[in-house]
Amino acid sequence: MLVDSGGLTTRGEAQSVRRLLEVRAAHRVLLVTDARHLTRAREAFQRVGFEVVPAPPPDLLAAAALPQARMQLTRRIVEEMLARIYYRLTELG
Repeated sequence: MLVDSGGLTTRGEAQSVRRLLEVRAAHRVLLVTDARHLTRAREAFQRVGFEVVPAPPPDLLAAAALPQARMQLTRRIVEEMLARIYYRLTELG
């Protein structure tokens, strides 16, 4: 198991992991990330050449029973939507 902390964004992490695994000729990664983030993360890792095996942790939606937890979850969902829009726009430019 290798750990990488070189990326500050999902795209940066994908590129950093690619560099880390190039010397090992690795082409498949186990991607552990939040289910709402998984689509964008999978696309970022696939763009740098990985075959991605998704491994989302248990869903946080079920745990959001209190109003504060629901507000935090809503904030995370909106952040993810904005990040997806940003990634799409920067790929076009």
